[in-house]
Amino acid sequence: MAALDNEQLSLSIQDFEVIGDGTSRMRVIMTNESLDNGFFVRELGVFAEDPDTGEEQLYSYSNAGDQPDFLPA
Repeated sequence: MAALDNEQLSLSIQDFEVIGDGTSRMRVIMTNESLDNGFFVRELGVFAEDPDTGEEQLYSYSNAGDQPDFLPA
């Protein structure tokens, strides 16, 4: 995969912590303040810049399948 199927919001990382066991924790804030229409939050992707090429790529992906939450406008 190189992209999300249906990107609805792009969020900035508010905080980042290296846990130390090969994992990290990121904090983002999702709000519906600027939404005109609600949507089902089905996909979540983390994009990172490749240090060798400088290009942004999809680094991590998660999909809620048939159990997404609805984010109202």
